[in-house]
Amino acid sequence: MSRDREMRSTSGLMVVANSNNVESEGRRGDSQPLRVASRARNGNGVVSREQQVASLVAGGLAGTLSSTVTCPLEVVKSKLQSSGIAGAKMTSVRVVARRIFDSEGIRGFFRGLLPTLVGILPARATYFWGYATTKQQLIPRFGENSLVHIASAAVAGVVFNTITNPI
Repeated sequence: MSRDREMRSTSGLMVVANSNNVESEGRRGDSQPLRVASRARNGNGVVSREQQVASLVAGGLAGTLSSTVTCPLEVVKSKLQSSGIAGAKMTSVRVVARRIFDSEGIRGFFRGLLPTLVGILPARATYFWGYATTKQQLIPRFGENSLVHIASAAVAGVVFNTITNPI
């Protein structure tokens, strides 16, 4: 039983994607041979440069976005944690957030974002790259299963910690 999926592109070409991440493209009924291009691996099972760059960019963007979105919560959390040390105990998230807004405005919620991004951007980029690359190397040998994902995550963790450790 074939697990190929057919999709018609906007140019009228038929695209067939099979379980090996190989796309065939051509017009239905054409006498011309179909063009075949691998999206994930070349014939040797090596991840393409485009896939590696896409993983790096996706990881960097994901880390940047998540850090930017959660920065206000981190600032409020830090203020709450340090308020007990300073002696002026602030009792709620709402009180702390209001004080930050009243004294510093919206910019106060993003204090410390730049140094966070300097660390997060390369960390997330290398983690995503390491995970995707390792997974693509292991799947042809062992199939797609939980152990492949666990091993890929472990290798990605070692790679990103090794590369970003000084940061």
